[in-house]
Amino acid sequence: MPVPLGASGTARGDGRLVLLMALAGFLLVPSTPLLQSLAPLNDTALLLIPAVGVCAGLGWAFGGRAWIVILWVGLATAILFWGGLPQSAYGALQCGWALVLVTVFGLVCAASPPTTRFLARALTALAASVSLVGLLALGTRDAAGAVRHAALADALSRPNAALAWVEQVARSPGWRALTAREPQGGSLAAAEQTLDSVLTTLPADAVAFYPALLALESLAALALAWGLYHRISRTKIGEPLGRLVDFRFSDQLAWGVIAGAALVLLPPSGDWRALGLNLLLFFGALYAVRGLAVLVWYLQAARISAPAITALTLLAAVLSAPSVIGLALVGLSDSWVDWRTRPGPAAPRPAG
Repeated sequence: MPVPLGASGTARGDGRLVLLMALAGFLLVPSTPLLQSLAPLNDTALLLIPAVGVCAGLGWAFGGRAWIVILWVGLATAILFWGGLPQSAYGALQCGWALVLVTVFGLVCAASPPTTRFLARALTALAASVSLVGLLALGTRDAAGAVRHAALADALSRPNAALAWVEQVARSPGWRALTAREPQGGSLAAAEQTLDSVLTTLPADAVAFYPALLALESLAALALAWGLYHRISRTKIGEPLGRLVDFRFSDQLAWGVIAGAALVLLPPSGDWRALGLNLLLFFGALYAVRGLAVLVWYLQAARISAPAITALTLLAAVLSAPSVIGLALVGLSDSWVDWRTRPGPAAPRPAG
């Protein structure tokens, strides 16, 4: 069997490296030229640091060290109240969501049995946070419209670096000389116009998917905070994160995909169709990760090296939508087929 993280010095070192890479990606990738128009929260530390603070508080309640709590709660207070974000309407909404999410997550963890896995806690906290925010919004006139307007204004105010780069290339002498050789309406000019149009409307189009994207960002922040806390503290507040190859969840979540597909395909339109698309995006992403876990299991069973697995993962990221949809279908089928109980192409290498 593959060596679990923490079973040896090498595995622990690999686990630290993976965690550091995930943290760097979570904090930096949303600010990259293309994704800065897609991420509801560009400053993902707004979710991560308060979540670590809550984990530290739970650890202190179980006998952990007080200085860890003081450090992370102080950082969380600084980023939530003194970081300048609450000065704008959308910034205040981000801070409010972060406070609700981490508070509910802390309450859920405190009420959960020690054997409850992280994903069950995080999904429960996420669902409870969405419900609580929804109830609070009922007391505000046109709350959904105000939130949508604030999100759109924020998205349009962000620098669209990808669009700026395309426009700069289009003005360059080399590109003009290349397109000048083509007949009018050639493929290069058409591709430039299409890309320009897509990048121009991308911020406004992405706002419709902010609920699902924010939920995925929140889930990732809680997972990274959980993993980071268990690396910096010896006091356990629950089961550590498992390996990717073991990632699975209740098959009842397939109803989220079914509900999303029904809302998209059935006659209701407008807000109901938008809700369906967000459900498909959120649950589809979860099933894509499950499909990736199945793929990695088979690659390990076939004795594929770790660098090769990393290269294939990067290739899947480059292929983007087709690969993600394929992985989501594999993950969804795993609910019925349970691919990882079937014999792989070769037996996994024994530990040690």
